[in-house]
Amino acid sequence: MKIKQIYSPILILSLLVSICCFVSTGTCQVTNEESVKVSILAPNDNSTITSSLNVSFIFLPQIIGSDKYADASLWVNGSRVSYNQTAITDNANNTITYKFSSNGTYYWNIKVANSTNIVQATNDYNFTLSVYVAPEATPTPTPTPSPTPTPSPTPVPTAIPTVTPTVRPSPTPEPNAFSLDTWTIIIIAILVVVIIGAVVLVFLRRRQ
Repeated sequence: MKIKQIYSPILILSLLVSICCFVSTGTCQVTNEESVKVSILAPNDNSTITSSLNVSFIFLPQIIGSDKYADASLWVNGSRVSYNQTAITDNANNTITYKFSSNGTYYWNIKVANSTNIVQATNDYNFTLSVYVAPEATPTPTPTPSPTPTPSPTPVPTAIPTVTPTVRPSPTPEPNAFSLDTWTIIIIAILVVVIIGAVVLVFLRRRQ
């Protein structure tokens, strides 16, 4: 009887401790694994858009605990094409807008991140763009005006240059072949004087 009284409180205490540990562990796992999540709302799945190539994507993010959002990004056909331009509002509709370049069928999803996790909606949505794009009008070519021909100037007759007669220089008279120049005359005169002087001296010496 005493043994049962001793073990009963021990069993009850062990059971309470196990329950507390289980609840505590389960709560921590939920908090860590699902700290952030997101749902995509519009465009609706399998919808067709005919109004515009500029599409608004609406999503609902939810965060658990005191963590904050890092960012949200739009993924189309497996590639990131845009991200949030404004702060993300928790547990409310948020919008990311993206302009497509052409019609077609597209698959999309939203990825939301906090400081530790990045999550996306469970399934991709798809939609088809079928927007009428008016063809560009072909501009009417402006006729090119014909240029006004420029009149050719009347040729001015070239004046015949006046030929100036060439003045021929007067020929320098050539000296006479038999004429004697001044130095020749002087030399002859000196020789004559010397000869006459010599003759006179010889004559005087003979008389003496």
